[in-house]
Amino acid sequence: MTIQELSKTLGISVDAVRKRLQRGTIKGSKDKFGHWVIDDEDIKQDTNQDTKQDTTGSDRALFQSMQQQIDFLQGELQRKDAMLMSMINKPQVLEAPKVGILNKLFKKKSKVGANDI
Repeated sequence: MTIQELSKTLGISVDAVRKRLQRGTIKGSKDKFGHWVIDDEDIKQDTNQDTKQDTTGSDRALFQSMQQQIDFLQGELQRKDAMLMSMINKPQVLEAPKVGILNKLFKKKSKVGANDI
């Protein structure tokens, strides 16, 4: 069996098959041209365990990462819900600006406008 055939059979990339051959988790030998040759019987015994180990570790890491993201997003939703509820329950009342501030603003504008004319 060739590396390409084995990669299709296992549903993994050609590079993954090569790495498993180098690690020795898949038994194989090189022919006189330097190409890997894999015995079908060795595949059935060796790869089932190796495939399970590879996916279990990566699946666990993926699950933990997704769970952390879910927990974070749930916290954000709760925080934003609380903010919205506080806004609904306590309507904000805008205060009118103080007269002194308005006079200062209008005096500055009127002085600038008078000098420009």
